[in-house]
Amino acid sequence: MAALLKRAGKAVLRVAPVHAAAMRAAAARGNGLALLYHRVTADDAEPPSDLVPSIPRRLLRRQLEVLGEVGELVPLERLPAPAVDRRRPRFGLSFDDDYRSHGEQVLPILQALGVTGTFFLSGRSLHDLGAYWFESLEQLVAEQGLDNIRRRLGVDAATGADLAALCERSPRLQRLVTTAVDLAPRHLRAPQITELAEAGMAVGFHTLHHRRLVDLDGEGLRLALAH
Repeated sequence: MAALLKRAGKAVLRVAPVHAAAMRAAAARGNGLALLYHRVTADDAEPPSDLVPSIPRRLLRRQLEVLGEVGELVPLERLPAPAVDRRRPRFGLSFDDDYRSHGEQVLPILQALGVTGTFFLSGRSLHDLGAYWFESLEQLVAEQGLDNIRRRLGVDAATGADLAALCERSPRLQRLVTTAVDLAPRHLRAPQITELAEAGMAVGFHTLHHRRLVDLDGEGLRLALAH
């Protein structure tokens, strides 16, 4: 029954007057949605694993075009402020981590659409740090298979996403992963970060070592936020 009602609701929202009324109602309540993207791939790239959230370039552009049709794409920092146009919901865009695709794939789309995004970067290349642990894990799974890697790490994980979740909560597993493969970093360097800023994009800090902040407190939390 729940699935039937969900399908019926989607069908109703396809009716133009109903859809427009729903958008006005959402905007009137001051609703805004922050959208978070990670890696954006070239359209002809190999399908990514389920370890790192990824989206093809053409799909990102289409999503942003549709969001711009039904609402307003605004800088992330404007979401908490009162809406100027209360007839349309607002959407803010953010992009995590230091992928080179932020400059190669994402920036041209945002510039073409006249949209501002916020990029939360770790700045790993500025400190000569290597790959993120999840990039190393992705490479290991691609080379050796999920079963071999989970046995090697001594964990029980049914999927790559499950394995990544376990590693995210364990600095010990992260160290094992990063020392098990020699993966050249593929991150934004200073000129690409400068290019984002000079293009009018906002640049935020995502912590240097990508710690789970909910697991930290006191001095550990202060250091993670400052370094």
